[in-house]
Amino acid sequence: MTVVPTRRSVMYTLKLILRKQPLGDITYPVFATETMIYDIIKPYIPTDVITMDQINDWVGKEKCFGTKTRQMIDGKRQRGRPLHVVKEEFRDFTVESASNFRSFRKMVKDTQDDWLTIGYVRKSVEVNLKDEARRCLLELMAAKMRSKMLCQQVFASWCSGAHSSILDRDHKDSPSMLYVDGDTQDLVAMATKSSKNVRLAVIDFAGFSTNPDDVYEFLK
Repeated sequence: MTVVPTRRSVMYTLKLILRKQPLGDITYPVFATETMIYDIIKPYIPTDVITMDQINDWVGKEKCFGTKTRQMIDGKRQRGRPLHVVKEEFRDFTVESASNFRSFRKMVKDTQDDWLTIGYVRKSVEVNLKDEARRCLLELMAAKMRSKMLCQQVFASWCSGAHSSILDRDHKDSPSMLYVDGDTQDLVAMATKSSKNVRLAVIDFAGFSTNPDDVYEFLK
């Protein structure tokens, strides 16, 4: 059974992507039409459970997106909102193979009684991001881990290198984030105590670790 996300969670995710003010060099200005807004949020919600009309009705009730104006686009006057959108390469991961993606979701659903599916996301030390931008990007990745990869819990490393020791990450307290259940140390503690088998979902190898030997040590 598909779980329909709440208006609150959908709007929070949309606010992370569409903003009234620019956020460093990770956003760019757009004239956000109703179609554009729906296309932006669509990857974060289950397929065909919330319509474009619903999304835009909710957007209209949120003051943070501003009021609609009219603008000429391709020779036609269209209604929309002047906003700043997070660049696509910063939003999260994409699912390259639709068939593999469907197979993974089916496997998660079929084995949920015995397996706990958890997600892991991180941002690098080398990336020169302000805290607001770092939080935004991690929350976006965590949101998609939950909605698309069906992760029951998601853990995030606030600032760690891809080649750093997994077990040595996040010994200092990390800021709290929406959609995130804890940091790397919380992940280790949870996996150790879980009565279920644990399945770990990551964006890609670099999203977890580029050190195969360290991954092996962690999974032991």
